[in-house]
Amino acid sequence: MGWFDKRSWRLRRKIKDLQTDLRTAEAEGKFIVQDGLFFAELQDMGEVTMMAFGTNLLAAEEENVIRGFFDRNGFIVDTLKLDKTYTGLAEVEIIPAEEMIRSVARELKSEGYKLVDDSDKELAPNLTAKILTLSAVMRAMTLMFSERVQHTISTTNVKMNKEGNRLLHWLPKIVEALENKVDRFTTEIIRPGFEAAFEEFYGTLGKSGSKGKAAPARAPRAADPDEPLGMIPPVEAAPRPSAPSSFPPPPTAQPPKSIDDTPTAPHPSMNVPPRVAPPPPPPAAAAPRKASGIESNALLARDAAEAKARMYRALVGANASRCLKNSEALLNEIIPVMRASAVCILTKMPGGDSLAMHVQAGDKLTWGDGEGMPISTTVVMDALRRRTIVTHASGPAGQEATGSMIMNRIDAAAAVPIQADGEVIAILYIDRRDQGNGLFTDAETSMIENLIKPFEDFPDLTLATRR
Repeated sequence: MGWFDKRSWRLRRKIKDLQTDLRTAEAEGKFIVQDGLFFAELQDMGEVTMMAFGTNLLAAEEENVIRGFFDRNGFIVDTLKLDKTYTGLAEVEIIPAEEMIRSVARELKSEGYKLVDDSDKELAPNLTAKILTLSAVMRAMTLMFSERVQHTISTTNVKMNKEGNRLLHWLPKIVEALENKVDRFTTEIIRPGFEAAFEEFYGTLGKSGSKGKAAPARAPRAADPDEPLGMIPPVEAAPRPSAPSSFPPPPTAQPPKSIDDTPTAPHPSMNVPPRVAPPPPPPAAAAPRKASGIESNALLARDAAEAKARMYRALVGANASRCLKNSEALLNEIIPVMRASAVCILTKMPGGDSLAMHVQAGDKLTWGDGEGMPISTTVVMDALRRRTIVTHASGPAGQEATGSMIMNRIDAAAAVPIQADGEVIAILYIDRRDQGNGLFTDAETSMIENLIKPFEDFPDLTLATRR
């Protein structure tokens, strides 16, 4: 056997068959699909997640995270060795699916390149003579696939999924390891074929929320006699039925009336129609009465109670493997009641005070490094330390505002601990920014503490935590 098991590669299930089974499982809530890739929630793999936690605590099961994702999406993890600290890679070889390799090989052949099978004995490519090796093509494809997956995770909500969160740690290390085995010149030669192959095998599942450029359309290629069966055919979008117009149809043109048809007041000497007095103006509408503080608080209490009822109803029959979706639905109920620009849940690391972004709604927030509006660290950590709700505000109550709030134009921020069995397991953070809503009133503070109850009552369905 050479540098990878070729027989195992040829006996591998086709990408199409894997995706068919995963589509069924995804409908049952076992996986989520993003940009044609399948991710698992992995709530059964422990509480530790890895992104920006300020800790190197990793479990030996990290190898299963890497293998599980690549195997599920059609790649074979042939060799995978973690270093002694479980934070880096000592060795990695990941093999793309055979039919995807053949697709790239046909593209390279059309560009005048010759592909040499060096699976028995590894060889180096000769770019001057336009000779590429199978090992170089495979590694370049895995490198580009890893970069693409990393981009998908970091630019979508998948980064808050436990598997996606862990892969953000490992994918750059996989890319780095492969860059030491295949140079970037070879990778860029293979890139057009890889982009087309990725579109062919994964683009059929759609790119929900993707803003990247699609691969250019290519003319159909002649069938390869060695091509395995089971290729995924390109899917053409069905013609969409024309939607009914929201505007009323134009009035049907009426034939002009003859002069004889137009009634006129009898007048012996004039042909001018009589003047009609204009109708009296409608009575002026009464100015709306401004609600008193007591009435405003009553309305707020009613809205909060209705929102809380909807939050509990949303959890009826919910699946714990969809905890991110469940939590996001609850946060979307909180935003209008609290007049917030953004809300999020930060989960607490076991045995420490480190926090990680779990899920968010509204404007994009960021905890630590990343794109988005920075969260007020002072407010969050104060709530975590004091184990009670903490609010700060800018504007007229500027003496309460923190420096980061003023710099980031945060009108008001609130953080409230979510507890289970007497322990803080998460923080609900509410952000008001550039809306002029001002500080949180005592009535709103009471409502916030009430709206966290669904998270505390059902942490398994919302926070992937068992009581």
